[in-house]
Amino acid sequence: VRAAPAAAAYGRLAAEALIHGLPGPLSLPVEALRVGILHETSPSPEALGTALETALREAGLLIAERVAHAPRTGEWAALVQRLRAASVNVLIHAASEGDAAAMLRALAEAGWRPRVVMGAGPAWGLLDLARAVEPALEGVYALDMPPIESAPGWAQGAAAFAQAYQRRWGSPPRSGLSFASFVGARTVLAQGPDRAALGALDLPEGTLANGWGWRLDERGQNSRARPVLLQWQAGRPVTVFPATAAAAVPV
Repeated sequence: VRAAPAAAAYGRLAAEALIHGLPGPLSLPVEALRVGILHETSPSPEALGTALETALREAGLLIAERVAHAPRTGEWAALVQRLRAASVNVLIHAASEGDAAAMLRALAEAGWRPRVVMGAGPAWGLLDLARAVEPALEGVYALDMPPIESAPGWAQGAAAFAQAYQRRWGSPPRSGLSFASFVGARTVLAQGPDRAALGALDLPEGTLANGWGWRLDERGQNSRARPVLLQWQAGRPVTVFPATAAAAVPV
């Protein structure tokens, strides 16, 4: 059983956000976007890179570059130069926390930054990342699991979870992954856990504490788990798209 979103959901969200969610902040028509996809060669980032390219191409967006790099690569200067030479104005990076921080530092050292920098995956919503690279993370977007700062009417259990986490650990939740893990585990354990009961469970989106629902497909994937687009604003990850989940507007 997989409670969290599949890679394909991240690709679909990226396409929807670039076409419908960010025209104002981008100040560019969709046809002027030149997307660069950068990802580690490890399994999860590789899967995200493939899903992103597939969904963006299907949506008619231009992929100017797709570049894979080894984890903890030392080739950042060359990678940034390649993206810059391709006139990339939207950069999406799927990577671990260490490479996410290294990429942001490389952009700063090169004195160049695309119009939009967007992470993909749970490394990009970590408070630890903000501590490592502030203020370079300010304004960066991320395709991630719903953070605590999502619309209260949508992620109805966010405040209660954050308070319980603070009491237990003496610090705020590190990311939306903590919240998602709680939601998934609670749902599974409430059923026994029993595979047949989990397969029969039918909860519409918005039912669970972080805004997700529950319906397993034939592969055991929860088809009602959706990532959101967050943005780092004033040192915090805040949902900005889709509108039903947003706690702020993109800036």
